[in-house]
Amino acid sequence: HVTAEGIALVKQAEDAASSKK
Repeated sequence: HVTAEGIALVKQAEDAASSKK
């Protein structure tokens, strides 16, 4: 079950990972 909050958290995590690269 995917929620808007879950998507936001995943997006933030992905953005953070991208920034570190």
